[in-house]
Amino acid sequence: MAAINFLVNGLAGLGLNVTISSVVGILTGVGTSLAFNPLLMLTGVLIGGATVAMLRAIEQPKRCFMVIDGGIN
Repeated sequence: MAAINFLVNGLAGLGLNVTISSVVGILTGVGTSLAFNPLLMLTGVLIGGATVAMLRAIEQPKRCFMVIDGGIN
């Protein structure tokens, strides 16, 4: 399960990095080539993957309890 979580976090980080780098590259006039810089991609996997892992850890399902007064008729 840890390997699957690592892959999901890494791929999400990579996708997030490529998207952000593409937008920054287009806005600065460099183009989308900035998105495929190997150093930026590695940084995106590490930082973005860690961010996604933290967000997934924080977002735990909430328990919901229902109290029925008097039972079910």
